[in-house]
Amino acid sequence: MEPQNTAAQNYDLKEQIRTYWSKRSESFDTSPGHAIENNSEFDAWRALFLDIWADNGHADYKGFHVLDLACGTGEISRVFLSLEAIVTGVDFSEATLERAKRKHVQATALGQWVWRAG
Repeated sequence: MEPQNTAAQNYDLKEQIRTYWSKRSESFDTSPGHAIENNSEFDAWRALFLDIWADNGHADYKGFHVLDLACGTGEISRVFLSLEAIVTGVDFSEATLERAKRKHVQATALGQWVWRAG
């Protein structure tokens, strides 16, 4: 039995994952539970993050740097941006990052939101 090339297997899996999420990027926000669609849900997310932050002794997120790993189309980034955080969104799929960039044009122009493909 030949030993399997783990690096090649990992690369193949990585590309399969990237391909899957890239294909899903255009319809992701229209899937149930994937977009923060109304004010009450958005406010609940804001309250959750503010409560967590307050539990750690902070009053607000203004000027703090937040890393949004696997940011996808940028929904959670949007909540942090509303709290005046400086957000770095990182995602494996460049297609989902493109959707997030379109959502956050103004924040990007202000230097409040940056992205990285990874």
